[in-house]
Amino acid sequence: MLLIVSTKLIYDCFGMETYLFTFLIGLSIYLFFKSLYFYLFITLTLLFLTRSEGVFLIIALTIEHLILKRKLPNYKYFVIPIIILLIHYGFNYLYYGGFLPDSANAKILHGKSSIWKGSTGISFIKLSFYIYWNNRILRYAFFFFIALGIYNLRKSSYNRIILITIILTYLFYFIMKIPLYPWYIIPLYFLFVLYFSSALSYIYKYLENRLFIVKCIIITFLFVPFLITNLKSLFLNTSNSEENSFNNYENVGKWINKNTNINSSIGCIEVGTIGYFSNRKIIDFCGLVTPLTAKYLANNDTYSWILTYKPDYVFTHSPIWENMENVVNTDFFKKNYIIDERFPYDKFLLYKRKYSYWIN
Repeated sequence: MLLIVSTKLIYDCFGMETYLFTFLIGLSIYLFFKSLYFYLFITLTLLFLTRSEGVFLIIALTIEHLILKRKLPNYKYFVIPIIILLIHYGFNYLYYGGFLPDSANAKILHGKSSIWKGSTGISFIKLSFYIYWNNRILRYAFFFFIALGIYNLRKSSYNRIILITIILTYLFYFIMKIPLYPWYIIPLYFLFVLYFSSALSYIYKYLENRLFIVKCIIITFLFVPFLITNLKSLFLNTSNSEENSFNNYENVGKWINKNTNINSSIGCIEVGTIGYFSNRKIIDFCGLVTPLTAKYLANNDTYSWILTYKPDYVFTHSPIWENMENVVNTDFFKKNYIIDERFPYDKFLLYKRKYSYWIN
């Protein structure tokens, strides 16, 4: 648990669904081993609705159930999950006009683009472990403890469930070329830490003839370097929090809310916090809430969205991120936008329309 709450990754996803998704993974595994199938089916339904990658744990648990029971679960366990799914997708269709969120399709389209190629495919797998531990010695030690944990649990249902889930999830990210972000790898990190704990348990049992205090010292010696590294990274990140742009998005959103017309639209990359606090129509560069933009990105087109949606304002970082720089440097942008000098934040830029009409 200490390795989980001390990692900087957790706090990089503050306010996102990642915590809920990871919690539901742990709860689902717990309910499975307690044979509380009524609650398990409801939890798995919520897991899938939280993030579609939850289907891989569902597959793993189904396989293990068939191995242990050699029959399908009773049909009555499916009733409430089906009702939940019908309510959820029915609401989606009536309110949003579609059964599935645009964000799911956007992730797939991002994989077709070469914009994120440095963090997709095999790089996704390599970099995920580098992000877990950027110290090479600890990274290799982490691999060793994972292997030892797998060995310790080699004949258990617990091992098959976790291993199948990890393999299927990584295969999905690899095949679909999903870009690497912290929120994708935190649930995997949680599962790896379970193996890490199993490895320490194995070592503790291996030292059963030793004095209790000796066993505690050895386990602590093996564990503490990982904890210290996590805490060091976490504290460094906290001390530099003012340099972290995420901490300013709330203020940016509030400023936009107070200083722009209520009917105006904002084009930007990271839309969640700004969209919430600005209460303005958001044109999303990444296409999570603006579907056509994701289709442009799939063709490595980073600027056509500005021609299509023509937002009243465009928010960028300063210095301007590479992909947004392609937008700012287009002739259309230069003819139609100018920096809003009222905007008070040095680390960002806000562009506004020059005129009430558009120049093509």
